[in-house]
Amino acid sequence: MSNSTNVDGGTIITVPAGKTWQGHLSLAATLAVAINGAAATRYPKVTVSGIGGNMTDGDSLTSLALFVPAVAITAVTGSLASQTISIGPFQVQAGANPVSLLLALGSGVSGSAVAAGEIF
Repeated sequence: MSNSTNVDGGTIITVPAGKTWQGHLSLAATLAVAINGAAATRYPKVTVSGIGGNMTDGDSLTSLALFVPAVAITAVTGSLASQTISIGPFQVQAGANPVSLLLALGSGVSGSAVAAGEIF
């Protein structure tokens, strides 16, 4: 079993050329808005990077839609939106080139992605 966690964005897992990864993927993210902050919407996502595999470069595997309404200056605390999603099992097959799964969080979003599976 191979596990990979990425907290700040970037590469979650890379499948070497000629190999296959099979497993589950979880994505969790939170968007916070401070007092007197404007409304905000962000779409953190996991995408594919690499050519020649069973998925197309740039494909989105999963994403979240986070919306936080505006917070008045009279508020005591800010506001936040949180979501979690899990998908799988599924396979990522690399052809002649390696294929990676990438996490993109977006401005003001904190979160993580966990890939749990194995390469064979």
